[in-house]
Amino acid sequence: MPTFKEEAAEIYAGVGAALAAADEAKLRQLTTPSCFAIMAASLRERPAGQRHKWTTLDVATSVVQVRIGHNASLPERQFAQVTCSLDAKLVWTISDKKGARIGGLGSKDAPHQTLDWWVFERCIASPPEPPRWRLKERIALPKREEKGGPTVKDAEL
Repeated sequence: MPTFKEEAAEIYAGVGAALAAADEAKLRQLTTPSCFAIMAASLRERPAGQRHKWTTLDVATSVVQVRIGHNASLPERQFAQVTCSLDAKLVWTISDKKGARIGGLGSKDAPHQTLDWWVFERCIASPPEPPRWRLKERIALPKREEKGGPTVKDAEL
């Protein structure tokens, strides 16, 4: 059984790969309904003919915060949320219809180093389905010149 940090790293890689492949079924498994809606909308905005490929090479996960809460309309439905920083090396390529690279980040020889903050959520009481960790929200990090910690963008936490 994987540890939470291992599972978070697997979800991170899985979400990236599912977004690249436009695999809505996989995204639905890995994300909460509110997060899925945002990601599915971004897939529909993708220009026709583009091909995306995402390869996660390494992920170091750190737990930043843990909290327990409940749904306001269903108090018996409790959940846990874990905010993590994910320091990852990845390659993301965007190709046109002919296979020519037109965008992305990093390369096989020089992967892109990124730092993301994600909130993972899991139902812990009265789950409607087998409990599993899913991506709830990606926290927007401030630009390098700004000071302070991460800020939640359009979050429903």
